[in-house]
Amino acid sequence: MKTLLTICALLVCVSGETAYGQDPTNAGFESWNSGTPTGWITNNIGVVNPVTQSTDAHGGSYAAQGTVVQYLTPGTVYTPVLELGVAGTFVVTTRYSALHGWYKFPNPAGAVFNCGVLFYSGTYPSVQVLAGGSFDSFENVTVYKEFVVSMNFLNPNQPSSASITFGISDTSGDPPIGASFLVDDLSWGAPTDVAEAGSTIPKAFGLEQNYPNPFNPSTTIVFEVPRLQKVTLAVYNILGQRIAALVDDNLSPGKYKVVFEATSLPSGTYFYRLETPGFTQVRKLSVVK
Repeated sequence: MKTLLTICALLVCVSGETAYGQDPTNAGFESWNSGTPTGWITNNIGVVNPVTQSTDAHGGSYAAQGTVVQYLTPGTVYTPVLELGVAGTFVVTTRYSALHGWYKFPNPAGAVFNCGVLFYSGTYPSVQVLAGGSFDSFENVTVYKEFVVSMNFLNPNQPSSASITFGISDTSGDPPIGASFLVDDLSWGAPTDVAEAGSTIPKAFGLEQNYPNPFNPSTTIVFEVPRLQKVTLAVYNILGQRIAALVDDNLSPGKYKVVFEATSLPSGTYFYRLETPGFTQVRKLSVVK
């Protein structure tokens, strides 16, 4: 099997500066143009499109999905490429310590979800790499999970531009056809001159209050897992009957977020419970119609 490699060269001109707190362009992938997220670059070629719009979103209406597909020639693998700022061509002038985002990756054996971030100094074409960071996941992530790309700066200079790249690789060759990731809701972390990025592994199990609450018809539930563990998250009525199973899986350490849809439920008070071996926490939610 051989992999088709696509080399993209594109200069994107962006005016103005990126202020602290401003997220990357189209960070929630809500805006799309001809099958490509606005402001981003893909290796879609019309007859083969490994990057597509998905309604399985972490927030808002859409997320970006990258899928390993077969090219026109049987046996040729075409892997997704989703990039913002090829060759460091979108403006960033703040020393952010990390890129945060949310992803899903129902992982077939051997496939790896990749995110790489580079900061540059100087102007095109004479740019130098100022900082870099990467995130690689081998996990089977079926519930949206937060990822963090921590930046390692090589010197105290200020950046002038940056690039973000998402893709899928494999530990032993070509990734399998059908391997797919979802990515959504990107944001920059605090600048390094304010606070260094800390550990992204929670210190304890935790279940946050859902939001919004009361709600109709959907609400978001966030929970934290400090170590690899079997986790269940379910919703119960006031009689103690389970009415929805939201999570029932082995989860690795991290922060997770799920959306509970109560379209078919009547108004009333319900309870949601996070349970693992040795830990249980229950909170109350209200449906108002």
